[in-house]
Amino acid sequence: MADGNRGSAVDELFVYGTLRAGQPGRRLILPYLRSSTPATTQGRIVALRGGYPGLLDDPDATARVIGELIEVAEPGRALAAFDDYEGDEYHRVRREVVLHNGQRAQPWCYVLRSAPNPGDAEPIAGGDWIAYTAGYKK
Repeated sequence: MADGNRGSAVDELFVYGTLRAGQPGRRLILPYLRSSTPATTQGRIVALRGGYPGLLDDPDATARVIGELIEVAEPGRALAAFDDYEGDEYHRVRREVVLHNGQRAQPWCYVLRSAPNPGDAEPIAGGDWIAYTAGYKK
């Protein structure tokens, strides 16, 4: 992804959880991966009981969620595969992200369709799924 020559939002995806590098879902992205760069978005991320994260679409949230902006090849096939992976609990929306160099983008992002029931999710302090899960591996 060269500065000033960004792909369209259709072929970019912000990932914040199990699709990030080093996570179990990354295998799904690898066949389509063109590039990846660190990025953040504003919002709230929670750990759900099933052992995976969810991003809540909260326009008032000011916390930072850490992830990656990935550019995908074959966006039609890639996004269909990602939609299947995420399932009905999430919907794909465009969301503003900020790259490490300050550049902004509007990629796709999977957001929870609804807030989890109380007790079914734990807020992730610091907004970083990988750091959160690393705390359990010690």
